[in-house]
Amino acid sequence: MLTGSKTSFKIRQMVPEFKDKILSPSSLNSRNSRDMFGLRCLPGECVLQRAVLVKKKLCGPDGGGWLAGTLFCTHFRVAFVPEDSPPAEDNADPVLLGDHDVALASIEKVVAVGPSRTKVVTPNSSLKFIPEELVLYCRDLRVMRFLFDRLTPEVQAMEITCAIAKTYQPLKPGALSYFQKAALGSVGKSWQVQLVTVM
Repeated sequence: MLTGSKTSFKIRQMVPEFKDKILSPSSLNSRNSRDMFGLRCLPGECVLQRAVLVKKKLCGPDGGGWLAGTLFCTHFRVAFVPEDSPPAEDNADPVLLGDHDVALASIEKVVAVGPSRTKVVTPNSSLKFIPEELVLYCRDLRVMRFLFDRLTPEVQAMEITCAIAKTYQPLKPGALSYFQKAALGSVGKSWQVQLVTVM
């Protein structure tokens, strides 16, 4: 408040919307970035967030281990691309779900693990700590654990955790069907073109 002034005002800070934080499709879906990141997007699929230098816990009879790579959150799935995975061919069909992917619709609970606390993350909750580990509990009884490396930027760890929490349980009821309409719309159009050319 200014001295001698009888009026006061508040300055509202502009917080970017979740839609504004979506990574640019042109930067992520171009040929160079596809080769660099190794993620092949399906028609109509957009990458919302990514985190580099992430380790995925492998489960096996001998105790498993950790696999290093990059974690992606799209509006359809959570995808993990290992560092040493072979690059996908340009003319190959994109795979719906890879070995290290999980569909958002099959996630039941998202848990962020910090140095001294654990929190179930929901679309309405906020994180007050930097997660060191992200645990996804799936409806098909899988448990996927991702460890953020000490070199992973803290912002990326925080943003991808919040992005997964906001997209697996969208605030808008029809938000998950946007991808389905976009993907099936492109498939439907190709079928219509094929039918017209056959007849």
